[in-house]
Amino acid sequence: MHVRRLMNGPSAWNGILASAAAALVVAGVMPHGAAAQGKTSNDGVYTDEQATRGADTYQQECAQCHLDDLLGDGIAPALIGASFSFRWSELSIGDMLVAIRTTMPQGAPASLSPQAYIDIMAYLLKANEYPTGDMELPTDQEALEAIIIAASMPDGAAAQGKTSNDGVYTDEQATRGADTYQQECAQCHLDDLLGDGIAPALIGASFSFRWSELSIGDMLVAIRTTMPQGAPASLSPQAYIDIVAYLLKANEYPTGDMELPTDQEALEAIIIAASQ
Repeated sequence: MHVRRLMNGPSAWNGILASAAAALVVAGVMPHGAAAQGKTSNDGVYTDEQATRGADTYQQECAQCHLDDLLGDGIAPALIGASFSFRWSELSIGDMLVAIRTTMPQGAPASLSPQAYIDIMAYLLKANEYPTGDMELPTDQEALEAIIIAASMPDGAAAQGKTSNDGVYTDEQATRGADTYQQECAQCHLDDLLGDGIAPALIGASFSFRWSELSIGDMLVAIRTTMPQGAPASLSPQAYIDIVAYLLKANEYPTGDMELPTDQEALEAIIIAASQ
């Protein structure tokens, strides 16, 4: 099994998943049963009705942090798109259920019924455009470990391999972003982007570890919903994306002839390449 680096979630969440993935690697096995026969989330493993129940429970128990659009608040991770795929693809629905049940809702883990948790799983699959079927996801853990979450790629340019190495912003945009960064961000993240020990570094290995293989859309959502400190979402959409362009420039990604757009869907189609 390919083990993916898990990031941008609570430490307990990451630890649980890393341990589970490591155990599978050490054992040298894949989940048994249907997964061994190739059963995945693409095989219609939940129903529309189950996903609808899950959506209702999500609104009651999860949306406060992960938001109505599942894009997260910058601390609680996004549960849709590239973030979902990066975190979960090639793991099992059982792995995802264990992680959610043992850490969520925040402050009251394992407080929902088994059916409520698995209905939320169905909703997350629906939100990430996996197909429905005629049978509901069961609550049986062994059966869930036999269903692998299929990898998905963002639509559009990312599906064709477009990344931050492809010149997705301009020098002019990065310059505007640098000016906004100085006004809104440098007090905590410092002029050299190395952070103050509490605010993280936004350059070098710290940047690469946090963001590589996620999308520019993921990064924009995280910044917009948490920054500036004390006044999140207070800048214009253009100001936020200009700051992102500046961060790409500071991390030595190449410039191009087109500016980064403000359109979220287009930004989710551009993957942040790992720095060399």
